[in-house]
Amino acid sequence: MFTKTLISNSPIYIFMGIWAAVFGLNSLNLYPFEKIGFEALSILIGGILSVIIGYAIMSFALQGNGKDQLRDLSHFKAYFYGDSLRIVTIISMIIFLLGGLGSLLVISDLVGGVQMYILNPLIVRGTVVAIQMNQVEGVPLLYKLSGFFISIGLLSNMFGGALAAKGGKHKFIAYLPILVSLVVSLVFMRRYSFITGLILWVLANIFVSIVLDDKKMMKLRRKIVRIVVVLFLIVFVFNYVVVHARSFNRDDIDEYFYESLYSYFVGNMSSFEVWLSDPNDPIVHTYGQTTFRDFYKWAARLGLWADKDVRTIHQDFTRIGHKRYINTYTFVKAMYEDFNITGVLLLSLIWGAGAKWLMYRYLTKPTYITLFSAIIISFSLFMSFFSFYFRNMIVIVFWLIVLNVIQVVIRKNYYNRLIS
Repeated sequence: MFTKTLISNSPIYIFMGIWAAVFGLNSLNLYPFEKIGFEALSILIGGILSVIIGYAIMSFALQGNGKDQLRDLSHFKAYFYGDSLRIVTIISMIIFLLGGLGSLLVISDLVGGVQMYILNPLIVRGTVVAIQMNQVEGVPLLYKLSGFFISIGLLSNMFGGALAAKGGKHKFIAYLPILVSLVVSLVFMRRYSFITGLILWVLANIFVSIVLDDKKMMKLRRKIVRIVVVLFLIVFVFNYVVVHARSFNRDDIDEYFYESLYSYFVGNMSSFEVWLSDPNDPIVHTYGQTTFRDFYKWAARLGLWADKDVRTIHQDFTRIGHKRYINTYTFVKAMYEDFNITGVLLLSLIWGAGAKWLMYRYLTKPTYITLFSAIIISFSLFMSFFSFYFRNMIVIVFWLIVLNVIQVVIRKNYYNRLIS
């Protein structure tokens, strides 16, 4: 029962755990980063507490109505048993791999050949960032099409994690999306695809395990511990490889790596402090343009918003130490920039309540869509130390549309088989 309760409330435990780790690391003061002041700390703590309060309020509301006891497994067999899960894992993984291959062809052509990944990884990474910032003219259509494939393919990690939880003779297929995520990340010389894919896989594995068989709770508890340890080691090694590849010409590469890793978790509070207290750059509230930038981006494409006023996905770099710059500011920065402290408290409250609601929806009616919703809200809470994940809302909407199409096809085929 303890393990089941722990997992059913894992979104808020993930959130509290990551922030306990961040504040703990910050207290060590391992590097001379800018110290967070009272105002910035108050805003940050206000946002953190609001998320927790929102989650607690929704928990009490669901328990009070007795809704936490409901369960509808009518479609569960269609999605998580038989060949359906294995087939969607394989197809989405192939799409993922094709997207990575297409991107590799374009990037290697722009930098002067695939050998530049070995000879000068830094120029590869610089080219990728320049493309994202729309600073490269004449980027082939293949690159955009490949990005479309990669977005679909990332879902293979969720399917793979679910397949691994289910087990069976095809279990080895479940681990292949992680390998593809690694390859795609190396194509772009970035950590995003691999870390995102890995977390999607792990959370899907854990969340599906709890629904499959209540008798496996004790094994699941030990499994979670193993997963966390292995996940930490994999992320550590992968970060080590990427940082060394992108900064291969430095003499102090090991020291730079540890400082980079430390700043990845702790430096975001320092950058928020610098941004908030900069007297030469007064804050102008943008009322949604930062928090919901994706909607403004698409509005601009439809001619409903000035393209020059759309915020870029990469925020400005801020100096937080002697030679350390960072462009991430924790989740509260976007909310505060848009709506001041009121936005931080209100949006955080809604975020926390939404996390509990989406986890409840999955546990009471497990489908691909509800599983994905529970995973993505948990992932967003994990990444809260870094930034507000839902600034990329259009991608999430796209994933939901893809999953809905997959579910419709599977459900139709499943009931046709039952009838025949």
